[in-house]
Amino acid sequence: SANKIAELVIRRGDPGPVLETGLIDGAALPVDLTSALSVGLTMTLATNPRTPVLVAAACGFAPDTSGAVSYAWSAANTAVVGLYDIEWTVIWPANLVMTFPSRGFDKVRVNARA
Repeated sequence: SANKIAELVIRRGDPGPVLETGLIDGAALPVDLTSALSVGLTMTLATNPRTPVLVAAACGFAPDTSGAVSYAWSAANTAVVGLYDIEWTVIWPANLVMTFPSRGFDKVRVNARA
């Protein structure tokens, strides 16, 4: 699971704010990313058709025990209004892959401009 964001709201075409959160494990503790090789973000439209906007896009992460991850948007990422499911994929040595949150999704809502 990730903390701090249940649902991030952003305006269509905006490249900010940066998506920042901390990954947490099943015991509600920060995920130790000390030996992580990479973190990716996948963002998919929450309704049909479940169109992916991002697939394992490279994210920033702190190689420590804080679980801190971030993603800097481009305008193209937020071009389509709607509610999106997001998940974070961490890759460790030996191709060990873990996805957060482990159940459900975090959410991003892209709102239309006024």
